[in-house]
Amino acid sequence: MKKIAAIMLSALLTIAFSVTCFAQEGPAQKEVIRSYTWQTEDGFTVVTTIEVNLKSSRSTKNASKTQSYYYGGAHVGTMVLNGEFYYDGSTARATGASKSYSTASGWSYSGGDAKTSGASVSVSGSFDSGSKHCAVDMTLTCSPSGALS
Repeated sequence: MKKIAAIMLSALLTIAFSVTCFAQEGPAQKEVIRSYTWQTEDGFTVVTTIEVNLKSSRSTKNASKTQSYYYGGAHVGTMVLNGEFYYDGSTARATGASKSYSTASGWSYSGGDAKTSGASVSVSGSFDSGSKHCAVDMTLTCSPSGALS
């Protein structure tokens, strides 16, 4: 009887541990590096946040820069610039870039794809609604020490 109980317990533990091994990972955990608000000459308010993925390795960083645009207190659109960087203390380079955006009702976005150049990723375009235009010109840079700006 003890032998059967031991076999059953062993089988139950094997199943329990194998189920937890296949559990899906949650969303990437990020740390806010910097957040600030500024005004454009055209009267738009821009809220900028730079975040880094906490699961980045010692010599690589996955980071994002988000800019949310407002006009007269109303949300216009949001642009997210994602960058992948390699750094080793003496050099840094961008290894990947992507963008995503959303617009409020009545607004549209036009612009190019995100691109890499040296140790930076960038995207440019504009949010538009009738005669109102808000330029989007974003750059995210990684220093040789891994600092983001």
